[in-house]
Amino acid sequence: MKRIVTFISLLLSFQAVNAQSLAQVSLTQNAKSALLSFETADHALVNIDKTGMLLNWGMENTQRMLSRFPQKLDPYMGRVDYYTDIDDVALRGKVKYIGATAITYFASYEKENLAGKVKSIGNINFTYYEPYEDKVYAGNIQQAGNVTLNYYGSFDNDAIKGNFKSIGNIQLTYYSSFDDKSLAGKIKSIDGNVFTYYSSFERKEFNGIMKSGFITKTIQGVKFIVFPN
Repeated sequence: MKRIVTFISLLLSFQAVNAQSLAQVSLTQNAKSALLSFETADHALVNIDKTGMLLNWGMENTQRMLSRFPQKLDPYMGRVDYYTDIDDVALRGKVKYIGATAITYFASYEKENLAGKVKSIGNINFTYYEPYEDKVYAGNIQQAGNVTLNYYGSFDNDAIKGNFKSIGNIQLTYYSSFDDKSLAGKIKSIDGNVFTYYSSFERKEFNGIMKSGFITKTIQGVKFIVFPN
């Protein structure tokens, strides 16, 4: 009996440490707003922006998931702990535990440009582009666990600078400022899935509205959600 209890405890501990992952990527059609959602051991979502700031957390509500950006999460009813006033100034008031999943942040005595940004969610460690790198994406997340994030930079078209170029092996492309003005900056493809929109040469009231593409699709284990602007 003791062995069974020990085995169950070890199994639960293993799940708590290893269940975190990049679960969702939420984008508006013009890609100017973006969220990365990481799933905790007990399936809560933790939303952070591409600069590594934690925005909110909670449980996904699929009935209203697509109603607006960012999606509104239901309250998480489990254990939630916070950093206190005795912790480093960059950590105070931030969420520390969501269930069994620990969240850490860069402290004020570490790199100044990283203070307050997410350092880890469970077993996922975050690294960031350095200030001496391209100014368009300096300070953005470079690595989230085993997922590398690349961005369009200073030498790319103005309409797409700073947008995600790839998330892991998933490539993203966008319409440029040389395309129709109603399309410039909008998502053109995600992993080869093509998006088309009504152009300025079509009915005015439809300009920029999506014709084809997807609203939500799971690609390589990550759910992509594309919201209207």
